[in-house]
Amino acid sequence: MTNLKKAYNYMKKNGLKAMLTQAAERLESHDYDDYTFEPVSEEELEKQRNEAGSYSVRFSILVPAYNTPKEYFKEMIESVEAQTYPNWELIIGDAGDDNSGLKTIIDEFSDRRVRYIKLPENKGISGNTNAILKEARGEYIALLDHDDFLTPDALYENAKLITEATKQPRLIYSDEDKCNGEGTKFYDVYRKPNFNLDLLLSNNYICHFLVIKSEDMKNIGFRSQFDGAQDYDLTLRTVMRYMPDFKEIYHIPKVLYHWRCHEESTASNPQSKRYAYEAGKAALEDALQTLGWKAEVTHSKHLGFMDVKYIPGIFDVREDIGMIGGKIVNDKGVIIGGIMDEDGTPIFAGLKDGYSGYRNTATLKQDADLLDMRCMKLRPELYDVFMDVTGFDYKEDPKTGFYDIKLQKDDTDLMKICTIICHRIKKMGYKLLYDPDCSVKVKE
Repeated sequence: MTNLKKAYNYMKKNGLKAMLTQAAERLESHDYDDYTFEPVSEEELEKQRNEAGSYSVRFSILVPAYNTPKEYFKEMIESVEAQTYPNWELIIGDAGDDNSGLKTIIDEFSDRRVRYIKLPENKGISGNTNAILKEARGEYIALLDHDDFLTPDALYENAKLITEATKQPRLIYSDEDKCNGEGTKFYDVYRKPNFNLDLLLSNNYICHFLVIKSEDMKNIGFRSQFDGAQDYDLTLRTVMRYMPDFKEIYHIPKVLYHWRCHEESTASNPQSKRYAYEAGKAALEDALQTLGWKAEVTHSKHLGFMDVKYIPGIFDVREDIGMIGGKIVNDKGVIIGGIMDEDGTPIFAGLKDGYSGYRNTATLKQDADLLDMRCMKLRPELYDVFMDVTGFDYKEDPKTGFYDIKLQKDDTDLMKICTIICHRIKKMGYKLLYDPDCSVKVKE
């Protein structure tokens, strides 16, 4: 029934054809069926407990609570107590009813690391979090929702990274999955990329498990006008501190967070909290304005995802972008090129044109390692780079607005030229941007 409601709402927004395309893609996809959460072995957990003493970082875990179901609340606390890394404090701010029973549950644990604060009034998620943020004493602060839970190695992996990193981490995020209300079935894993600014400007892919340097979070804080997307607003304002290279931002490629889906959760029913998407759009608009990047933000065809169009054009607004590129589609309607990984493998190769791909990433603007020159547009200041690599002038096709590939000789090694040009541009400090709205069709 939930899927039928989602399909109906998608059709109302995007039309019947788009809905049928999405339905066909979901039927062909096995991403959800193939995932099995593999817990860390007891042997490894014991090894982590023995090594934990070599790390000294302290974590403050913030949990704003409001009328949380007791069984979820208890499991959340149990997941923190089960951490192999012991140097933490759990700060719970209870803004719920006086008879919620949460304090009674906390008393059952008798753990001084668990700190309970009964908030005098409910000031919303941002106001409640700010109230307990002031009480945090750790060097790093982590955010945990009152009905979710952590894997037992979550804090250990963060402590290990913080201690061994070459540059002090200021923001850390990890992979996550979803689980049913009982916490027995895990699915919809999100294997996240390393930090990607333009992907973040499309959606809050960072999400859970978010860990930020204490002084940063306390200086930035949460803003009530973005309730529903307060974590996105916080993340955007944090990463802006570390432009342009973002070397203080780290990704742990492990599932450390279980996002519980139940009747009232956003994870289970996004339609129940549509206001959160409007708050996310407003947070993104505020961030772009702060950066001085004039742009129009609109919701994409997928809930929770946004599209940024720069005014008057991306090269006019974004001094950091050196090249934009799109997708190459063959005469059978299948993507054969476009954005590529570091090895030159097209990321969306084999995907039907119109399909969204894993986590909708085929439809989202994002930073790229390499771009295919068959659908390429260069920043004017970089035309000389093209001339230096190829030996002739860069010219655009007046019909497509992209590089006129017909100017290339038949025996030209396009992949080699793509790689050299992209590497040169990145070495100069520019970024490559994949834009899914850009597309070129070729015959095979």
